[in-house]
Amino acid sequence: MKWRDWRKIADSVGLEFWFPLPLIGLIFWVGTGWTTAAVLGEAPQIERISVEGETLPEVELVLKGQLISIEAKIYEQRGYTKVDIDTDSPTLKELEFEFPVIDVADVEAELSHTLNLSPAQLRTLVRYQIYD
Repeated sequence: MKWRDWRKIADSVGLEFWFPLPLIGLIFWVGTGWTTAAVLGEAPQIERISVEGETLPEVELVLKGQLISIEAKIYEQRGYTKVDIDTDSPTLKELEFEFPVIDVADVEAELSHTLNLSPAQLRTLVRYQIYD
């Protein structure tokens, strides 16, 4: 067969359209595989910052509303107390604190200092749970 005959067969079957498709697919497959490996294999650059206790800013807490309840969970084995406070404020519904004390008197002192409440006011709201 001559070149003209091959050309006529290729035109009738549409090889001019179908022949480059596998080549384009192969190029796309290799290109996306390389791009995916480059993007996912790259480790994020995270700058580590050490935070010291004295560099943290102090925040004064002013509540506009009433305290509904205070629940103090004392974890004796772990050595801390987690305090959940519910308020009736529409913007601040719940507060959570953790104090590194497990004695009830120390927890009351920390809470009264943090919330600016007298111990008598605090005792009417707080409920304690002690976990081993």
